[in-house]
Amino acid sequence: MKKIILTAIIITALFSILIAQEDTIRVSIAPFDNTLADQQLSLSATSMLTQSLSNNTKMVLRKPEAIQNYINLLEKVQLGIEDPNILKGKGNALQIDYLMVGTIGKIADRYELDARLVDINTWQIVSAYGVQASSFNTGIENIAANLSLLNKNSITQYQEASKEKPTAGIHEFREYYENPPNALYCATFMEMLTSALANKTTNPTIENKFTSRLLEEKSFEMTGIIENSKADHIFAIQGITNRIIGDIRVFPDLITVNYKIVNTGSQSILFTGSIDVVNPTALRAVSLHIAKIIDDALNNKIGNLTINTTPVDAEIYIDDTFAGTTKNKSLMVVLQRGTHTITAKAEGFKAFTCQSNFEPRKTTEIIIKLERITERYLQEAFVFESQGKFDRAVEKYEQFVKETGNTQEANVALYRMGHILLNNLKDYNKAKDVFTSLLNNYPEAFIRAEGYFGLAQSYLAMGNKEQAKSTINYLLEYYPESNAAIEAKAIIKTFEAK
Repeated sequence: MKKIILTAIIITALFSILIAQEDTIRVSIAPFDNTLADQQLSLSATSMLTQSLSNNTKMVLRKPEAIQNYINLLEKVQLGIEDPNILKGKGNALQIDYLMVGTIGKIADRYELDARLVDINTWQIVSAYGVQASSFNTGIENIAANLSLLNKNSITQYQEASKEKPTAGIHEFREYYENPPNALYCATFMEMLTSALANKTTNPTIENKFTSRLLEEKSFEMTGIIENSKADHIFAIQGITNRIIGDIRVFPDLITVNYKIVNTGSQSILFTGSIDVVNPTALRAVSLHIAKIIDDALNNKIGNLTINTTPVDAEIYIDDTFAGTTKNKSLMVVLQRGTHTITAKAEGFKAFTCQSNFEPRKTTEIIIKLERITERYLQEAFVFESQGKFDRAVEKYEQFVKETGNTQEANVALYRMGHILLNNLKDYNKAKDVFTSLLNNYPEAFIRAEGYFGLAQSYLAMGNKEQAKSTINYLLEYYPESNAAIEAKAIIKTFEAK
C-alpha cells in the first residue's frame, strides 16, 4: 500500500514538473546590436538582462554561447549572405522557444533601447519593449522590469489572437538630407517602429533582423534601383503579407518621416503617410503614432483618399472640417471607413459637395472640376433691392447662395439678405438665421463683425434684450476696431441708460 502511495506521489510530482516546464518561457538572449559602435555596451546589455532575468521562475535562460552557431547564422542573414528562411524552425534543436534580440542607439543625448522576444520557429515578435532613457543603465533596468512581467499564457493568447491576421515586416527606411547632419536616424528609427508595431498593434510583426537585409536585395540597395527590387517576392515567400518602407528627410529646422505599406502579393501600396517633427528626440513618440495608424490601415479601418481639383489650390473640407488645399495639384487625406461628405471651394467658383462611401485598401481618387460663378442672380437681386422689391431681392439672393454654396462670394448675398429681412421685411427670425449662417461660414473679421451686429439687432427686434446685449459685448470684445462695433456702442448706451 505504501509503495502504491509513494508511486502516486512520484507520478504527481513528475506531472507537476512537466506542467511547470510547459508554463515556462525557454529563452536565450542574443547580443544586442549597437549603432554606437560600442561593443562593451552590447556585452553589458546582455549581461545585465541575463542577471536580472535569471531569477525569474517563469523563464529558463540558455546562455548565448550555447546557441552561438545560430547567432552566427543570424549575422549572415543580416548581411545578406544567407537566406532568412534558414533561421526558422530551430526551436527543438536549440532547446529554446524564444530568442531575445535588441538594439542600443542614441539620439541627441538620449539612449534609445529596444528589446523584443521572438518566436524562434516563425520569427514573429511575441513581446516588445522600447524605451528612451537619460542613461544606459536606467534603460536596461526598465526593459528588464518589463520583460519580467511576461508569462507563457499571455504569449500564447497573443499568438492565438493574431494567428489569422496579415503579417507585417519592416523592410527599409532611407535617409535624405539637404546638408550632412550631425546624426543619422533611420537605423534607430526602424528599431523603434518594429518595437512599436509589435507592442501596440493587433497584427503579427516579423522581427526586422529577419527582414532588413534580404538575399538578392543587397545589390539593388547598393545601386539605389529600388523599383527593380525583388523584396515583394521574397517577403511573400517568407509569409510576410505587408512590408513597411519609408524615408526620413532631415532639414535644418524639420524632420519628415514618410512611410508606406506595400502588399507583397499584389505589390500595391495600401497606405501612405507622413509626419513632421522638430526635435529628433520625438521620434520615439512618432514611432508609436505611426504604428497605430499602420494597425488601423491593415485592419481596414482607415485608408488614403486623393483629391484632385480643377482649378488647383481649392480648399477641401471633409465632413465640414478643413482638410487642406490642392495647392500642389492634389491632396491626400486619411479617412475612416464609411460615408463622408467632401466639399471643394475656390474663389470665383461654385462650391462642389459630394458624398463618398470610402473603402480602405483600395486606391481611391476623386477628381473635382469646379464651375465658375456667374453673378446673374446677384445682379438681379441688386436691381430688385434698388427698386424696393424686397421679396424678389431675397429670392434672388437665396438662389445665388444656393448656387455658389459657402463660398467667399456668397457672404455679400447673405449680408444683404439679412439686412433686408431685418430692416425692410421685418422677418426677424429669418434674419437671425441668415446672420447666424453668415457667422458659421465666414472667418473674415469684417464679415463676422457685421454678422454679429446684424444678429444683435435681430435679437433686439425680437425683444430678446439679454441675448442682444451678450452678442454686442462679444462684438466689442473681439472686434473693437470695426465699424459695426462703433454702431453697436450706441445701442449699448440705451441698455445702460435703462
